Amino acid sequence: MSGTSIIFGWIVANLSEADALALINAHAGRRLYVPSLSRGQESLTQVGLTEEGLRLLVTEFGGSYINVPMARSFRAEILRKQGLSYGKIAATLGCSESGLHKLFQRGGHRPASQLDLFPL
Repeated sequence: MSGTSIIFGWIVANLSEADALALINAHAGRRLYVPSLSRGQESLTQVGLTEEGLRLLVTEFGGSYINVPMARSFRAEILRKQGLSYGKIAATLGCSESGLHKLFQRGGHRPASQLDLFPL
């Protein structure tokens, strides 16, 4: 398991969905320095983390660097739940709409417009 996978697992398990999305949207694919306790936390509060999310992140990773994952599938699912169109989701993630369709297909998601021909 790569370091980014471990970080992603920690983010999903410990931060709220809103904090996780804010952190990943702001720093996806980059190394991020997490300041220790009270010094230099302005960069993280500007991301939109709640005080609880900030406290958890600093407690776990304070004084070190983390590689924030791209987490496209995670971000795409949340944006889809928020009702964004595929076009807007694709633009937000920096991919094409056909790439987004493939991403959802790999995750087992079927568009709401596709009917089930053989319901169980």
